Amino acid sequence: MINPVAQGYGIQTIPQTTKSAPQDGETRSGAGGDKVTISEEARAMSAAASDRSAGGLGLLQTEMPLLKAEELENLTEEVSGRITALLLENDIPTSPPAELYVDSAGAVRVKGNHPNKERIEQALAEDKELSNDFRQVSAQTSIQEAGKRHTEFARAYAIDPEAAVARFAYLFDDIPDDPYTMTIGGEASARNG
Repeated sequence: MINPVAQGYGIQTIPQTTKSAPQDGETRSGAGGDKVTISEEARAMSAAASDRSAGGLGLLQTEMPLLKAEELENLTEEVSGRITALLLENDIPTSPPAELYVDSAGAVRVKGNHPNKERIEQALAEDKELSNDFRQVSAQTSIQEAGKRHTEFARAYAIDPEAAVARFAYLFDDIPDDPYTMTIGGEASARNG
C-alpha cells in the first residue's frame, strides 16, 4: 500500500461544472438531497487556486514528477542537511536524534517522546518550503518503495500466482504502511518504516 501522504501528491480528478457558484450564503441541493452553503471566502479561494494552476484545472490536479533514485537520494541528503541547519539556527540540540515523519494531516511530526518535540515541530511548521520538501521526500520514497514491492510481486506472480499472493498478502490488507521516517542528529539516516 502507498501511505495516504504519498497518494496526495498524485493526480486527482475533480469534476468540473459549468454552473455558476452560489452567491454568498446561497444554498444549493445536490443529487442526493444534500445541501451545501458556499461562503464568499471559499469561492475566492477556489478561484485563486484555479487561476494559479495550469489550464485552470484546479490546484489538486497538478502533477508531481517522479524522481530517479539518484535524484531522490540527493534531495533526501539536502533536506536532511537543511533540517539539521534549521535546528541548529534555532538552538535546538540534535542529540538525542529526532525521527521525523508526515502525519495523516500532512504535518511534519517528531515520532515518540523526544525532549524537543514541540520546538522541532514548530520550527518545521514555520519553514513551509522545507516542510514541503520533506513531504516530497516522504512521498517520493513511499512511491518508490511501493513500486519495488509491486515489481517483486509481479515477478513472483508470473512464476506461481498462488504462492505470490500468499507471500505478498500484506499488499492486499487494509493496514497502512508504516510512514517514511528520517532521523536527524546522531547517526542521521533516512529509512521507510
